[in-house]
Amino acid sequence: MKHKPPHWQHEPPWKREWKKGPPRQSWRLFAFFSLIFGVIVLLILGGFAALLLFFSRAVAGGDTAAVVWLGACGLTIFLPMLAFFIAGRAFRGIATPLADVMNAADAVAEGDLTVRVPVYGRRNRFAQLTSSFNRMIEELQRADEQRRNLTADVAHELRTPLHIIQGNLEGVLDGVYEPTPAHIEATLEETRTLARLVDDL
Repeated sequence: MKHKPPHWQHEPPWKREWKKGPPRQSWRLFAFFSLIFGVIVLLILGGFAALLLFFSRAVAGGDTAAVVWLGACGLTIFLPMLAFFIAGRAFRGIATPLADVMNAADAVAEGDLTVRVPVYGRRNRFAQLTSSFNRMIEELQRADEQRRNLTADVAHELRTPLHIIQGNLEGVLDGVYEPTPAHIEATLEETRTLARLVDDL
């Protein structure tokens, strides 16, 4: 087989040895923003506690202007805190599915086709993304199984004529068989069978 495909020499090109490396730590980004968010919340809570202290003293002293001013300051602190809380929940809802998809993609790149991504929700974009990603992995796994089965079937079909040809030629060299035209024709017929199998591939 002078011109056999190059992937027959060892393994098919899509079954290469994946380079193993440290997994992508996508959660670090989420941890970083969570830390910043926590610091901001602590600062806001500290300021809010200070305002409550001043507010209670102003009420006790009967200073109406100070009470109004402190109430306005309290709203300016409470509303951003509420906004940060909502933004944090929204960010966590976005970052978690993306982190799962990125980690699963790293696992697939290392050759693990058994990994699956949990689906969050049902009708949002991230649920569609994770569902599509899981279907893609299932198709890759099915294609890999078909490739393995095809390789096993091809090896079985090619092994029989090769063994016959090898046995006949060794028998002639060892003097077991006479190189008669009939014997040579039988060996040649096996080569034709082998050629037909290769052509079918």
